Amino acid sequence: MAPLILEADGVPADVTKLISDFAVQYPDRADSTVIFIEHAAALYPFHKSSALLKHLDGHTHNIPVILLYPGERHGATGLSFMGQNEPDRDYRPRIYP
Repeated sequence: MAPLILEADGVPADVTKLISDFAVQYPDRADSTVIFIEHAAALYPFHKSSALLKHLDGHTHNIPVILLYPGERHGATGLSFMGQNEPDRDYRPRIYP
């Protein structure tokens, strides 16, 4: 089951396909679109949001993606899922409190 959730060809591939399909179907709307991902916490503790974001990097057709994340910010690049885990300080995306 882990490959379906963790690997690039699992959940991240499904999300990437949805974004790509939208960008191809509505090329005139891509510049005015923002994609929100919610309920990613439902995959906890089996999937880290950072893994999803890592696999999406470079595959969003320059459409901004906002991941709604129930966590605590630690410094400029650290997030801890609901304060349950040690902060992952390797987030490359921007973090907005």
